[in-house]
Amino acid sequence: MPLVLALDSGPLGQLAHPDNRRYPELNRWFEAHERIGTIFLIPEIADFEVRRNLLLENRTHSLLKLDKLAGDALYLPITTENMRLAAQFWARARKNGRSVGDPKELNADVILAAQAVGMNAVVVTDNVGHLAQFVEARPWASNKP
Repeated sequence: MPLVLALDSGPLGQLAHPDNRRYPELNRWFEAHERIGTIFLIPEIADFEVRRNLLLENRTHSLLKLDKLAGDALYLPITTENMRLAAQFWARARKNGRSVGDPKELNADVILAAQAVGMNAVVVTDNVGHLAQFVEARPWASNKP
């Protein structure tokens, strides 16, 4: 069974950079995983986080690359089931005294975690601390092809 990796917004945003030389190690890692058949997931919430900033900054080339990545990977739309599980994650973390961000803000990490759990995916992230309380999460470099 192939490895399933869900991309958080940090690595996704770096992969969307139009110049592969900007993040050479990450791009080599991604390409090596593609060659061995790793399944990459792009959760809709991660796409949203990256896309909104690219739109704000008029990064047309990065938007085109993000669209290509979303077309090549398995794109995960947010579902009602995801949102309900995310609400459970958020409430459980709060009850246990663990921070998941400002209680008045929508929390993308719990939504991403809920999307990944539904696909039995490992989240590739720069934010292991927040996500690991809900789902298996690792830095991209620790997931060797």
